Amino acid sequence: MKISIFDWGKIIISFIFALVGLLRDIRKSKKKDDQSNCEDVTIAPALIPEKDPVKETTIKLKRTYFTNGTNGEIKANGKTYKTIELPWKDNNRRISCIEEGTYQIVKRHSERFKDHLHLLDVPGRDWILIHPANDAQAELAGCIALVEEHWDKGYGGMSANVTNEFRDYVYGLIDSGFDVYLKITH
Repeated sequence: MKISIFDWGKIIISFIFALVGLLRDIRKSKKKDDQSNCEDVTIAPALIPEKDPVKETTIKLKRTYFTNGTNGEIKANGKTYKTIELPWKDNNRRISCIEEGTYQIVKRHSERFKDHLHLLDVPGRDWILIHPANDAQAELAGCIALVEEHWDKGYGGMSANVTNEFRDYVYGLIDSGFDVYLKITH
């Protein structure tokens, strides 16, 4: 039986439509991951390419703790970036900022936050991210947000622009072969 080019075209188009439908179904099933809070994400962790680390840099976050939130400052890239987080509540998931320590920062992408930063190996916690937020209590579940200015304890403004600027700075370091770490202190 001879199949014409026209028939092959119809077969290929049918295959493409079936594949698109399958991908749409997979995306719908994963979409809930990005609609949940940071720590509820269930997709695979960020892939870190194997390499010989020859360069590394540590960025310091100095915190001030309050009952209703945690404010901080990061000095990097010749600037001072302000941060907001949840208050310290013994590292309890979804209600506390993470414990002080040094954590590697890696690139990550999701539908919800697009390109952002992910802190690895945080004790007792998963999916601690650096992403935009202006109200720690309402928008964070243990993650860190950068803000242009502190409005109050755990509150700030104009988070998206400053967070993206910091992300681009860290991405540039990573793309230049640096292992980047965040050291959190008080």
